[in-house]
Amino acid sequence: MTGKGARVPFRPIRDVTELWEPLAARTMAGFGGVAEYGITVRWDKNFLKVIRLLLERRAQFALFGGVRMGGTLTPQSAFAMGFDHIALCSGAGKPTIVPMENGLARGVRQASDFLMALQLTGAARIDSVANLQIRLPVAVIGGGLTAIDASTEALAYYPVQVEKFLARYEILVAEKGEAAVRATFGEEEALIANEFLNHARALRAEHAAAAAEDRVPRVWELLDQWGGATLVYRRSLLESPAYRNNPEEVVKALEEGIRLAEKLTHAGPRGRRPGPRWQVFPGRRRGRPPRHTGTSEQTSRGACPDCRS
Repeated sequence: MTGKGARVPFRPIRDVTELWEPLAARTMAGFGGVAEYGITVRWDKNFLKVIRLLLERRAQFALFGGVRMGGTLTPQSAFAMGFDHIALCSGAGKPTIVPMENGLARGVRQASDFLMALQLTGAARIDSVANLQIRLPVAVIGGGLTAIDASTEALAYYPVQVEKFLARYEILVAEKGEAAVRATFGEEEALIANEFLNHARALRAEHAAAAAEDRVPRVWELLDQWGGATLVYRRSLLESPAYRNNPEEVVKALEEGIRLAEKLTHAGPRGRRPGPRWQVFPGRRRGRPPRHTGTSEQTSRGACPDCRS
């Protein structure tokens, strides 16, 4: 099998990296499920293909499709055929929907749903036509590792999203003219389009300046100016499940530029102004986050902004 999944005559593989694909263009070739969409692209998912191939190359491994447990095959018939163990690996059940008012309103997504849409649709790939849309600033409510992943992935996906939008907008303008393209936009669509175009052009200019000056593009500084991604939690960082289970991932997420707003809870609408309003949660204080994470008692890298998505 080649890196693109094509079947070829057998030959020994000297270096497993021959099967590697750029993560930005990789197609799913592992086991699927949570291994694909629950694990962020910061982990090299080319390893999933290697795991699958190591299993498939075993002489005693066989894969049969179109078999329904309870129909084509029953436990009794399986045991009669010589099997001594049956494992039901049918994946998760129905999606988890948080029972909250306006939980499915426009601009609001469950973190697991966002990560699934991002990974399974390939929205972060340059050639993808997935319509996963987010705007900055982003607020992620929660204190677990899924919330950490959603914050970092939103921050990483936004530049890709707006740069794809600019590239396709320029193609359409070249073919049909700007007036014809903008005639298809509604009022809100025009507002969002202008926002995406301005941000994409700023990113393009920063990449050009970085190449001319032989330095790393300062993408995070631009994202921070536009509001960035903020993790909002009702307790302190030390009390969060993410910190208790994997403090290293929390540190890395803060290094990637997410903000952390501690001891805050939703306080209801703010009249006519868009975005949620936050107030300090009167919880029991157990200590401050460690110095190396760069956090203060209330926030990290700025106060929590008004958030639209």
